[in-house]
Parts: sequence; C-alpha cells; structure tokens
Amino acid sequence: MISVFLLFDRLVERRQKIVLTKARQSTAIVTSLFPQNVAERLMNEDVAQEHRGLGTKTRLKGFMNGQASGHHSDSIIADLFPHCTVFFADIAGEF
Repeated sequence: MISVFLLFDRLVERRQKIVLTKARQSTAIVTSLFPQNVAERLMNEDVAQEHRGLGTKTRLKGFMNGQASGHHSDSIIADLFPHCTVFFADIAGEF
C-alpha cells in the first residue's frame, strides 16, 4: 500500500510540475504580447471563469458550436479611446 501511495504521489507531483511550466509559459506569452494592464485583465478573467465553472474546454466547445460562452464575450479587456483612429495598411511592391 505504501509503494502504491508513493507511486501515486510521484505521478501527481510530476503532473503538477508540467501544469506549472505550462502556466508560466502562457503567462510569459500573454505579458509579452499585451500591455501590462490588458494582460492583467486577461489573466484575472481566466481565473474568474475557472471559478465560475467556465473552463477552457467549455469556452472552446461553445465557440466551435457558434455560441457565446457566457460572460466571456460580454467583457471588455481593452480601453476605449473614442477620439482615436486606427489605420491598417499593407504596402506591396518595391520602392
């Protein structure tokens, strides 16, 4: 019984290290792509949805089925700048 417990404990510890590594990688990606305040909003929203039972798999299934997944689509993560214009351009060819 002790050996089974030690084996189970080792497997759980290994799994927790993998999850922690993935979480650190995800956090590093989000913080490198977005400004600090937006990254914090994204991370806090993910934690809040996990507590409400709206996990990543649930949101993905809802998205794939064409359904909005609860509060996720209604929440705003960016700031509003009403007196601002965004211009996207694609320059093709040689100068």
